[in-house]
Amino acid sequence: MKAVTLLREVVEADSLHVLANLRLGEFSMMSGQYDGALRRFQRVVSADSNNADGLIGLANANLALGRQPDALDLLTRANELLDTGSVKAAVEQMIIELKN
Repeated sequence: MKAVTLLREVVEADSLHVLANLRLGEFSMMSGQYDGALRRFQRVVSADSNNADGLIGLANANLALGRQPDALDLLTRANELLDTGSVKAAVEQMIIELKN
């Protein structure tokens, strides 16, 4: 995949590049590489602790790895950063489901 190669080159030059790590994390999730996705999303959140997309991605990676309590904490943090809209509604629904 050419996009992944280009994104990896960006991360080689700047290991905390938020957008490149976010996209690589998403690709890792799509391919079932949850540990890799977890590391990518951790870098995003490390570089920008208020990045809702990074927090949601990190929550989804934790869910895929069976870490529901961590995912719930991350989704709660992301929810506080989101205004209104479909993403906020989806995050709120996920929070409700994880609490039950």
